[in-house]
Amino acid sequence: MNRGATGLAKKRAESEKTSNFIPQTINMVIYLRFLIAGRDNLFEESP
Repeated sequence: MNRGATGLAKKRAESEKTSNFIPQTINMVIYLRFLIAGRDNLFEESP
């Protein structure tokens, strides 16, 4: 196996992991906000 190629692939995988991490975090924050907002609306609507 070519060591240079595997090193390059590993670096690429690490950079992809970092670039995927930020959007995932943003999506999680948005999801949690919608979850909390939906729960608040349910409590407000119930008599």
